[in-house]
Amino acid sequence: GGGGEVAGGRGAGGGGAARVGWEVGAIIATCVEARPPGLRGGGRMKKMRHALVVLLAFWKLNWLEELQYRGNFAASLLGTVFWLVMAMLTVALYFGHTTQLGGWGYWDVVVLLGIFNALTGVVETWLPPGNGPLPADVRSGALDLVFVRPVDAQFYVSFRRLDVWRLADVVLGLGLSAYALAQTGRGVGA
Repeated sequence: GGGGEVAGGRGAGGGGAARVGWEVGAIIATCVEARPPGLRGGGRMKKMRHALVVLLAFWKLNWLEELQYRGNFAASLLGTVFWLVMAMLTVALYFGHTTQLGGWGYWDVVVLLGIFNALTGVVETWLPPGNGPLPADVRSGALDLVFVRPVDAQFYVSFRRLDVWRLADVVLGLGLSAYALAQTGRGVGA
């Protein structure tokens, strides 16, 4: 039983298992480097396909988790409608005293308001849910487990949690923009 031999799962100083792990890692790295470049990474499309599969799995998991609390959807929808109505009242208050603001008419501003609401919904769907627990994960060491998963760590952290109810903001914002755009008499490209 010399310095690095593995006997009964233990080496001298308790490092035998670690040595075996390093040796296996070295063997895998050597095998990967020996393959032709075309076979190593699988190409960009394979990575994108893998990312799409993982993203769809995250969506499915988040939908299933959120459907347990359907009341959250009603609350989110009511909150979005409330804030849209408040924003519309504010815009109406401004246009109660004038017909244009910087060359923008009432319905032009409402189109902008709808686009703003839709983009806010997109951002709120991904950023706060995924990045909110990040500092706690760093402190607790849970982030270390992300690095050993067979998925890009930044992708995993960004998309593991999704606030699917915020998609109501996107739908209502786009609906408001479409309605306001119809009221202006102009098309999307105009």
